[in-house]
Amino acid sequence: MLLTDNRVCQLGPLNSGLVTLLLASLVAWFLLHTGGSRSFLFAGALVLCYGGLVIAALALAHLVLPLALPLSAVALVFVGATDWTHLTAGQRMVLLERDMLRVQQEAVAVREALVLRENRAEALQEDLDQARAAVAQSTGLQQDLSRSADTLRTELAEVQAQEEAARQQLQDLGRELAGLRAVTESSSKLGDAELEQLRDECRRLGIVTQNHHLLGLFRDLKKGAKSLLPALLLGEAGTGKELFARAIHLLSPRSGKPFIAVNMAAISPELFESELFGHVRGSFTGATMDRRGYFELAHHGTLFLDEIGDLRLEHQGKLLRVLQEKTFYRVGATTPTTVDVRIVAATNRDLQRGVTEGWF
Repeated sequence: MLLTDNRVCQLGPLNSGLVTLLLASLVAWFLLHTGGSRSFLFAGALVLCYGGLVIAALALAHLVLPLALPLSAVALVFVGATDWTHLTAGQRMVLLERDMLRVQQEAVAVREALVLRENRAEALQEDLDQARAAVAQSTGLQQDLSRSADTLRTELAEVQAQEEAARQQLQDLGRELAGLRAVTESSSKLGDAELEQLRDECRRLGIVTQNHHLLGLFRDLKKGAKSLLPALLLGEAGTGKELFARAIHLLSPRSGKPFIAVNMAAISPELFESELFGHVRGSFTGATMDRRGYFELAHHGTLFLDEIGDLRLEHQGKLLRVLQEKTFYRVGATTPTTVDVRIVAATNRDLQRGVTEGWF
């Protein structure tokens, strides 16, 4: 500028402050609203554009724009936005976990109501069949029985409508839960360092894998293992569901307590209650002494119910009551037994389809 004999101008303190505030605000907006690595790319591009503007203003208009103060403000914005993102990400995960727990609880309540309505529908159908049989055998009471049959048909239609509504609500809750799980799974990506750490942790637990998706599931499993909620593992036969069940136990506060694995498909239907809940001496032929069941053996620990999808329908109701109340009666006992057990179940069957078709 001295060679061209042009005067160089610079902005006053107020204008410099406004330029600094504008640049820092734009960078903060990109970082907080764009999300992911793109936000840093956009913010960096904005800073580079401002650098180009400084050079252009000096060369064309002989105007010196502030540089040190805006760059310092941008650096502070980068640090603050990064800290804020980490803080709010943890809070969002907590809210997602709460929503998932709420949906699971509502699904259990709807499933119980569905079972009650199915039982009511079956009872009404039996009453209707009996009424029809009585009409066929007796002509004197035909009109009264016809009215009773009409009433039963109306009640049956209402109960069936309620049953269908409950099924629809259960499906909606299932879709909502699947959406929440999808949000949780896509909330963060695995970096190379985290992948290597997860591989080492898996190897220590007997799980050998290089699959990124499986390592992501293991990361989520670590979070869920610390809670007291039941866990369900879905996968084809031979995919290592028992290894993951043991990992849940070892990563939980119950790691020092018993881990009992039970193959539900291998239990004889006649011995179901005796195997799971135990029996007292003399309760049946061959019961020469008291015997603790699998639930008592897993007290304060983890009970792994493998192949839960193969459980008979009549046994599902008995097991559901124990899972809800943590209380049961040994075969032949008159006093209840209470246990503190964390349940981990696994199956290779489509349980959602089983609920729809009525076998689970």
